[in-house]
This record gives sequence, C-alpha cells and structure tokens, in this order.
Amino acid sequence: MKKLSLYVFLVLMFSLFTSYSFAGKKHKIYKKLPCSFNGVKVGPSATPYKDKKIRRHRCSPKSSGYVGKKGTSIEASSNKYNPKSSGIPVVAITNMTLYSAKNWGVEYGCASGSRLGGGKGQWGNVNILNPQTGKKERCSNPFDGVSLWFTDDKYGNTIRYYHLKSTTLVPGFNKGKCKKPKFGNFEEMQSKNFFDTSQPENCGGIKFYKVKKGEVIGKMGYAGNSHFSLGIGSRNSSSNENNEIKDTDDCKGIYKSAHCYNVGPMYLIAPEDRFKWENLPTDSDAYLFPVMSKKYLKEIGYYD
Repeated sequence: MKKLSLYVFLVLMFSLFTSYSFAGKKHKIYKKLPCSFNGVKVGPSATPYKDKKIRRHRCSPKSSGYVGKKGTSIEASSNKYNPKSSGIPVVAITNMTLYSAKNWGVEYGCASGSRLGGGKGQWGNVNILNPQTGKKERCSNPFDGVSLWFTDDKYGNTIRYYHLKSTTLVPGFNKGKCKKPKFGNFEEMQSKNFFDTSQPENCGGIKFYKVKKGEVIGKMGYAGNSHFSLGIGSRNSSSNENNEIKDTDDCKGIYKSAHCYNVGPMYLIAPEDRFKWENLPTDSDAYLFPVMSKKYLKEIGYYD
C-alpha cells in the first residue's frame, strides 16, 4: 500500500512539473508534427533526395512533391489565393540566430523549363504571356519568396523558412526600391544575385538576428497556393541517401539533432517526422508549432 501511495505521489509530482498552460491551454509534446493545427495543415514533405520512405508524404498522401524540395509545406486551409490566408503569422520554432536572408519574390512566378513543369496546367493560378519566353504560361500570382536561414542556438541545426510573404527581420523587403520584379523564372530566381531586391543590404538591412521560440518572424506567403515551407538540416554534414542514423548517445532518443541523419543544408530532411513538437513554447527540446493560435498571438501582444 505504501508503494502504491508513493507511486501515485510521484506521478502527481511529475504531472505538476511537466504540465504547462498558456491562456488556459495545456502544454503537450508530440512525437510527430500533427497533420493539422491552429488553422493550417501539413502538405508535401521535404524530399531532398530519392527516398521512397520520405516520398510517402504522411500528411498529404496524394501529393507527389519533387526531388530536391528542401522544406515541408505548411499550408493554409484553402489552396485558393486569399490575401488574408497569405498573411498568417509564422513563428520561430526555437531560439535561433539568423545567418542569411533573401527575397526571391516576384509578381508572376512562372515554371517554364523548371522541374515544376510550367506550362502544363498544373502550376499557378493565372495564364499570362511571359515576356521572358514570349509564350503564354501558367504562373503563380503572386509568387512570394522571402527565405530565412537560421542556426538553432541549442543544437546548431540549420532551420530554413521560405515562401514567406514578409519578415520582421528585414522589413524593407517588398517595399520602395525593393518591390518585387514583375516576372521571374524559378531556376533564375535561385541565382544568388539575380535581383538587387533579393539582397537585404539593398533593402534597409537586417533589423535583428536573434529570435526567441514563439516570436513572430514573418507571414505565410503564396506560391502556387497559400503556404510556406520549413526545412531542418545539419549545417556541417553531407547527404545521407540511405537514411542511416549515427550510433551515438545523443542520437538514440526520440528527439534527434539533425546531424544524426548526416544531412546538410542542401539535404534538409522532412522535419515533421524526425523531431518532437510542442503546442506551447517551453524550454523543452521539442520544436514549437510554426503557426500558433490567434489567442496565443493576442497574449504575446502581436494583435492589439
């Protein structure tokens, strides 16, 4: 009986010290990112290399994605263009430090000649004459392309957000002389210096580098549909086509640093299945949901 009482006491104490609440909501840690949360859904997975396991797209099984996709899509509930859904606040998933920011956004993003197969009718939301090719093409209007690369302050992982509409870290993007060019081709947009408007130093500079878990860092954009993409990788390692995991102590638990998978920034893994996630910001090892509820945003003062 004494052992049972002690067990109950320990369980209660554990619950007390591991249970958090924010605005009346209980803290919870998930082994995988839920397929829907806070008004968004998880779309096609990051597919950095040919791997049948990764191409299953747990949350979006009918999606095909494309090999080389460096981030998992986090989508608005509707795929149709909606300025409101393309402005959903996006938050930092952990404490991290910015090391690169670019803006590859254009008014009309056309996939002509790219891996996305532009001109075949499956991409974009408008048909328009592309002056770069002289052909009528299917294009995405708008095509939001703000991209941010961070280093995870705790584990050193590379964390990349892209297809953002805007970012608080470089408020000058898409304004004044840094307004989006009218047309762009996907392959050209990946060129580092394709647009003067893509460089933060030409757009008022980077406002700050350090962000805290749960802090708003930008807004969801539109590129084919309303979404942004999130990828996580190890900054100093190489590709791992066999999906092998390192046999070291820090790689044996449920939570694994990205270096455990031997993947570098060009091989960002599908983060929704490889890390623990939490619904409220704490000092745990779990990453935070990248989109939070309106109630949470009001509590932190984002909405006046």
